[in-house]
Amino acid sequence: TQEDLVQGVVNMRFLFGFDTDADGDVDTIDDEAAVQAAGAWDSVTSMQAYLLLRSDNPDPNYVDDKTYLMGDVTPPVANDNFRRVLLHTEITLRNPRLVLRGGA
Repeated sequence: TQEDLVQGVVNMRFLFGFDTDADGDVDTIDDEAAVQAAGAWDSVTSMQAYLLLRSDNPDPNYVDDKTYLMGDVTPPVANDNFRRVLLHTEITLRNPRLVLRGGA
């Protein structure tokens, strides 16, 4: 069975930043499949999270004809009467920069 944990979540996307040359800086930002294919999970230093949320009830005086860029993906335009908001944050997963640059 499928059950909503949070109402109104239309789309969710995660991108991962990884350091391919061990200099402490993110060199590549990509999705889970690309990180898995590259075998780069040990190099992942950050994650970008995108949540596209929709109101529970339609607003007959509003048409959502906006596009929402979720990192490297743009979901189709809805052209309906629901209001949406796109939330985005970047999360540092661990801080190897301190170790690579001489910190403890």
